[in-house]
Amino acid sequence: MCGEGVEDLPHIFISGRVTSSLWGSVFRWLQLQPFLGSDPVDLMKWCDLVRIGPNQSQVLEVVCGTTLWFLWRFRNDVVHGSKTLPVN
Repeated sequence: MCGEGVEDLPHIFISGRVTSSLWGSVFRWLQLQPFLGSDPVDLMKWCDLVRIGPNQSQVLEVVCGTTLWFLWRFRNDVVHGSKTLPVN
């Protein structure tokens, strides 16, 4: 997607330059410490373990799941040529 590194699942969803920047913004918005793993499955498990209120926990799961879905969709759009990654 970003043309850097091997495009494996951790890179696409968590640790790539673009994705790690996006996650940083998401966690700042949620006022949470960032997830430090590299596996999307571990991210969703982490969402279940974060010590926040029950309603906030559901919001966190929805935000993380939606962000993963968005990243996959955006990656497919870039790979298949319908979108380009902005250069910033």
